[in-house]
Amino acid sequence: MGLIPDLPGTKKIPPGMVRRFHVTQKENLESILMNGLESHQCIEGPKGVYSWSKWEDAVRYAGGFNALFNNASMIVEFFDNPENYKWHTQINAGSIPSSQIIDMHLPWHELAREGNEFLEDVKDIDRKLLSPNEITAYEYLMGKSENL
Repeated sequence: MGLIPDLPGTKKIPPGMVRRFHVTQKENLESILMNGLESHQCIEGPKGVYSWSKWEDAVRYAGGFNALFNNASMIVEFFDNPENYKWHTQINAGSIPSSQIIDMHLPWHELAREGNEFLEDVKDIDRKLLSPNEITAYEYLMGKSENL
């Protein structure tokens, strides 16, 4: 069973590095674990890895916590050399190796962190009415899912 990562922004990073948050789709998780964050051309703007220095800004970019919670996005936390952001505060023109990935934050993690409060909220709800993220958090807390 997968583990819930530490709260965003709480793990130590190497001295002289900066913490960054990148929004992407959950379907990219395996690729990121293997290859890191690869520089790509966005619809608008220059080629690069787009990220934010604050968790709240990444969540806001994803459409807010409710939008993040209800879609297939995740936020990748990583560290990088601050020199890579001198020409643009949100874009690294290169790629981020997997060795610099700190954590992958999936929407259901926040629900699972709530623990018993979340279980109390959903105890009388028909499981068919729960969102996929709520089901995953529920299964994690009940120890029922092995595919997290």
